[in-house]
Formats: sequence, structure tokens, C-alpha cells
Amino acid sequence: TRLPEGWFIGDKRGKPMYDNGQQRYGDNDDYLEVLMTALRGASDGIEKYDYVPGYSRAGARPREIEGVILPAFKEASGARGNVRSRKYLEFNVRGNIAHPEWGQTNTLEWFADPVFQGGRRLVGGDSGYGGLADVGYGSVDYRHRRAGVSPVVEFLSKP
Repeated sequence: TRLPEGWFIGDKRGKPMYDNGQQRYGDNDDYLEVLMTALRGASDGIEKYDYVPGYSRAGARPREIEGVILPAFKEASGARGNVRSRKYLEFNVRGNIAHPEWGQTNTLEWFADPVFQGGRRLVGGDSGYGGLADVGYGSVDYRHRRAGVSPVVEFLSKP
């Protein structure tokens, strides 16, 4: 696996500790909370999930992240690059170089990486299962109250 050449803008906030579905990214200053609240209330948004508050990054399915949340984030932010979820390699490498705290929480993150068998995405980062080294997979239709998402805007140097 190689990291592509280019510029990448990503969130340096780590995953929060699990708090019975009430966990928040960034001590109440999460830029995605307003968007998540609007999307959970919209008819063409994402389905509400009783185990997390409407503002939470957690509880969204990978299919909703890719098909609804990230396109809405791109439009709302005016991002000009490609918007996607963080990839597992980015999480692991950047975490090991500059953000070891990302592996010290007991929550998960959905990653952009598809799984060989199709219809699945990588998920990981749980401190109880290896932290930065923890990686597994789940269905694009599965949601988890401990799994959130971190958007990345990429500007690749080569097409």
C-alpha cells in the first residue's frame, strides 16, 4: 500500500472516548454537529438512530457517510478537492507520527477503504483491540454507536 502524492486536509481531532452514545469530537466545537443534526432530520438525509444524539458523528452507516454526509459536507464547506473518509493507512501513519492519542480511545472510525469481498468498509481504532493497529470490517449497511467518521479533502498531484 502506498500513500498517493498530493495535499490532504484532515481533522486532527481524535476519536472521543465512548460515553454511552453521547461522545463528542472536539469538546463541543465539532464542525460536523450542525450538519449531522440537519441530515438526521431531513427526508433525504440519514436515518435517526436512537442510540446517539442527532448531532453525533457516530451511528451513521458507511453507505450514508459516502452517499449523504460527505457530499453534504463538501457542499456546505465549499471544498474544491475530493472529499472522502480518512483511509486506514492515513489513520495509522499520521497517528503513529503525530497523534498517538487517536489509538487511546475505545471508539471506532469508519474508513474509506473498501474490503475485498465488496459491500464492506474497514473500521478500527479501538484501544482495547490494538488502538492505531486495530482494524476490522463491517457492512456498508451496518451502523455502530461507537463508530464515527473523519472527512478528508484531497488534492492529488497526479490524476
